Amino acid sequence: MTPVEVLERAHALIEDPRHWCQHAGQIGDSKRCATAAIWTVAGHSEVACAARLALTEYLPFSNGPFSWGTVVWYNDHHKHFQVMRLFRLTIASAKAGGKAARAQARRIRQQVIAMRKSAETAAREPAHV
Repeated sequence: MTPVEVLERAHALIEDPRHWCQHAGQIGDSKRCATAAIWTVAGHSEVACAARLALTEYLPFSNGPFSWGTVVWYNDHHKHFQVMRLFRLTIASAKAGGKAARAQARRIRQQVIAMRKSAETAAREPAHV
């Protein structure tokens, strides 16, 4: 099984929002977070690690490529459609050679950084009374 096949199968497991969860790896037999969906498909194998690493490439931030925490954090702090978009973007990029999706991911990352800087600047400015 390839990392793309792992991502496609994991995506299928949680594509229905009723089968996806946040703040828990797995609830019962049918609800999973993104990481648990990958583990369900491929176990704690090298191919599962490669699939997770592929997802981290398209996150708008990164805590380092060797941390499950980045995918877990994204899953727990974003909406279902955003997590599904991350899977689709990664899968499409892998199938297309990656250049277009990487460019889109860079644009998203730059937008997120700009929004954070703007929020930090606004938080430091004194309130006008």
